[in-house]
Amino acid sequence: MPLLRTTPKAHSLSGIRRKQPTVKCSFSREFKREMGVTPSQYRTQIN
Repeated sequence: MPLLRTTPKAHSLSGIRRKQPTVKCSFSREFKREMGVTPSQYRTQIN
């Protein structure tokens, strides 16, 4: 999708999207540790 990348809005969104996954991964790991929930159960909770 070259057209979306050229637009400034899409570029900023892609940057936010790139930063979010890392934070989400670390948060999910900490959350699983505290709650003691398995990955499968954690996925069902999100959905």
